[in-house]
Amino acid sequence: MKKHLLAYGLILVLIGCRKVPVEPAVEPAPLSEHVALGMPSAANVDSPDDYLLVKPQYVVSYSRSRVHANWVSWHLDEEDLGSADRQDDFRPDSALPTYWLRALTTDYTYSGFDRGHLCPSADRTSSTADNSATFLMTNIIPQSPVLNQEAWAYLEEYCRDVARDGYELYIVAGTYGTGGVGEQGLMNTIGRGINVPAGVWKVIVVVPEGMRLEDTYGQAQVIAVDMPNSSTLTDNVSWLRFVTTPQEIGDKAQASFFERVPEKVRSVWLKRTFQFTDGGLNVDTKCRMYNSRQLYMGPKGGCYYINSNGNKTYVDRGQCDC
Repeated sequence: MKKHLLAYGLILVLIGCRKVPVEPAVEPAPLSEHVALGMPSAANVDSPDDYLLVKPQYVVSYSRSRVHANWVSWHLDEEDLGSADRQDDFRPDSALPTYWLRALTTDYTYSGFDRGHLCPSADRTSSTADNSATFLMTNIIPQSPVLNQEAWAYLEEYCRDVARDGYELYIVAGTYGTGGVGEQGLMNTIGRGINVPAGVWKVIVVVPEGMRLEDTYGQAQVIAVDMPNSSTLTDNVSWLRFVTTPQEIGDKAQASFFERVPEKVRSVWLKRTFQFTDGGLNVDTKCRMYNSRQLYMGPKGGCYYINSNGNKTYVDRGQCDC
């Protein structure tokens, strides 16, 4: 009997020592297509100052103490661009815990700052509901009017033009710091204590539309911009003045980009500086105003305005001063 028990025990030991094939770990799918490349922070519902809000139109990391978003992330392609009207229905976000202070439109009244979108209204025009979602105050920050209406808006328009040209974009826009310059000068807070960011940033990955994301890494263009939230520092200049690298933004904003991208690709993307005239995107961008004319710059460096006949009139490149 003992011999049988010993033999049985030996069999169990030998079985235990055998190498059993192990299935490779599969990374869980992203919680939303809007963060397919990864989230810039570890946002979750247990962190009041990195509070996660997942919406059909975008994903938010919200700060209770700052009373505005840390960042908003969204996916953009031509299907998002339809004919829905701008809703202008700014309102508090009921998805926040009920006992938290919620920003109101009245917090911005006479503040000298615009109600600036992170995910733009015009990026969500495929339906009335999608457009309306961009007016939740968790998607809004106190933004210098000059910045909001010029360089920041020019980059937003450029992204939509790129989407219409057969690309899809993975975009995340965020804030950092305290103290911006609006129409009434330097302000640290507005309204009932809404923080005024010192800077706003955007990181964009552009890939050909209709392909698997992992098959487009080698063809991707990476655009990163870091803009001061200041009317004086952004007056009549292009977004191209503020091009930087994702790594530099990450260091300043304590953000981490492309966490779901293979490390070989990620390390390259983090250090990439977008070259507008050598980036392979055949799309023009608004540059600045000159003699009351809106100037545009093409990817080959040409500088022009649209004349009364609707045609391009080229001018000296130095006038663009992008």
